[in-house]
Amino acid sequence: MTLFKDIAKCATSLVDDDFDSKMTIKAKSKAAYDVGLTSKSVISSSGAVTGSLEAKYSFKNTAFAIDKLGLDSTGKLTCETSLTPDMVNGLTIGLNRTQGKQNVNELNFDLKQKQFHADSKITKIEGQDGCSIDSSILAKINHCSFGGKLGSSMDLKNNTNNLCESWGLGASYCNGKVGLWATTENLSSHSLWASYKCSDQFKCATELTCVPDSKKWSTALVGAYACNKSNTFKAKVTKSNNALTFNLGHKSAIQKGTEVSGGIAYTIGDDKPTYGFTVTLTPK
Repeated sequence: MTLFKDIAKCATSLVDDDFDSKMTIKAKSKAAYDVGLTSKSVISSSGAVTGSLEAKYSFKNTAFAIDKLGLDSTGKLTCETSLTPDMVNGLTIGLNRTQGKQNVNELNFDLKQKQFHADSKITKIEGQDGCSIDSSILAKINHCSFGGKLGSSMDLKNNTNNLCESWGLGASYCNGKVGLWATTENLSSHSLWASYKCSDQFKCATELTCVPDSKKWSTALVGAYACNKSNTFKAKVTKSNNALTFNLGHKSAIQKGTEVSGGIAYTIGDDKPTYGFTVTLTPK
């Protein structure tokens, strides 16, 4: 779930973001009646080109919004809607449908309070007898946050259920310059993150992930330097089992509404490096 995934977002955004491996161009604009439009084209390392077109619209003086109405190059159609009723403060109800090779329906509940956030998603794939229920919570006390997730499944035909198909727990501490995060999923996959703000210009973070049963592990060390408000340079070293990878990334706001990020990566032993960039255009 989103809440559990984002418990370490302050560190994961520093470790993972702006190291692009694909060539992406995004264009955002406003159409008539304040309809938001986003078009995206992606060129993979193999040369394959994919794209998508998305629209969103909030109905004025109502609590209803179309958060996403999208169509991609494979013909998959996605519609995401949300309703924020006045009867419960902080509650948002969403209904989503994805139509493609498999039609998927989702019913979402999101409750957000000052120090507590909970969400739940019920997913039903057409043609299957069962449905899945995924829930997560996140609570904050002073500088500490605690979160968890629970995944369950129900077989509607045979009237059976699995109440604890998957689960996860996480905690974080963030105060001033120092941040610490830890998560575990099913007690089989564990992750640790730490970040430190050396100055207003320089930040660093480290990540350690391990799956003891399969003897898989990886560790990363990253630093980000903002030489000014418009340009940030990042470097990362990742060691995963027997692989050692070096990444360089750069993010720049060329002008208001235009943002460019790019990255290059090289793994010891490979013939050549991989690279990519993302250009985001948002007209004034």
